[in-house]
Amino acid sequence: MPIVIDLKNDPYFIQGIQTGKEEGKIEGKIESAITFIKDFHLPIEEVSKKLHIPIETIKKALESNK
Repeated sequence: MPIVIDLKNDPYFIQGIQTGKEEGKIEGKIESAITFIKDFHLPIEEVSKKLHIPIETIKKALESNK
């Protein structure tokens, strides 16, 4: 007999989904920051303040995105 696991009620699965969503939101904010800086020529400080992302994080993302 196969073992059946209902993933909708599994706490580890639910935690993994929530973690993935949070990481996706952070990555999306960083991508938006890069777009604002490169395409709209906004200062890093202003973008950091508006999106609540540390300046260092934006600088690292810009360096890796060259």
